[in-house]
Amino acid sequence: MLFILNGKIGDNSVIVGANEKFNRIIDAVKYCNTRPNYVWNIYIKEGTYDIYNELGGSNWYSNIIATNGNMQGIQLANNVNLIGIGKVTLQFN
Repeated sequence: MLFILNGKIGDNSVIVGANEKFNRIIDAVKYCNTRPNYVWNIYIKEGTYDIYNELGGSNWYSNIIATNGNMQGIQLANNVNLIGIGKVTLQFN
């Protein structure tokens, strides 16, 4: 059993899920990526997360096509870990 206090699981950890500080994975990743002085653990609650929509959906994709851009998706800094709690599905539709 994980010890949870004020939306965190220990120091330098955040939780993604309904009723948490972050309900989107991309927001938690952006937050942790900008804090390089610690190793961050992002715990993702059980559920299905649509990465395509988190990135901006059709607007994001149209911008890539229009600018011949690179479809980067989500990039984790070297100090950031993703950890699933239960059955976590990341989909890209």
